[in-house]
Amino acid sequence: MDMPEAFLRPLRYQDIDRLAEVHVRSWQVGYQDLLPVDFLAGLDPAWRARQLRESWNHPDHAHVRSLIAEQAGEILGFVRYGPSQSSHRTGCTAVTAPVGSEVYALYVHPDHWGTGVGGRLLDAAVAELVSSGLTPVQVWILRGNTRAAEFYQRHGFVPDSATQSIQLDPDHDVAAIVKHLTLQDTPAAGS
Repeated sequence: MDMPEAFLRPLRYQDIDRLAEVHVRSWQVGYQDLLPVDFLAGLDPAWRARQLRESWNHPDHAHVRSLIAEQAGEILGFVRYGPSQSSHRTGCTAVTAPVGSEVYALYVHPDHWGTGVGGRLLDAAVAELVSSGLTPVQVWILRGNTRAAEFYQRHGFVPDSATQSIQLDPDHDVAAIVKHLTLQDTPAAGS
């Protein structure tokens, strides 16, 4: 018997633990060739869930929107998005302060990679951002993450020369370089 298609809905507070599991597992598998193995092995879903709970009602995160893809009670993936935060980052090599919007995070559990869940989440986020007039839509990915680069390029994003260094774990001095991509040919709001 076929499983019902995943449906998208807004993240609820009670989803945080399950979302944190997806987030951590997708990092451990997806970044295994990009980040230190000991850092990835030490990622803790409970720690990530605490971070999400602490930010839930924080004024700095009031603009963040989150959707999950759920199937038979299982969270398959999620997307977090909103107005661009790029101008708040340090170390950005972009010539001008970015405007518009940003996909902050898009992760799908590795068991569901290649099923279309990520594309559905991205399409829903982009549609909401565009209809709100928040263009251009931007995303940052880890340098060397060809899987993500190809995914976003299939969905109309184009890389540019902007990069930045980010601190992933200040307690263990884990940093990474991220690359910038911008959605091209954004459909007009309401179309």
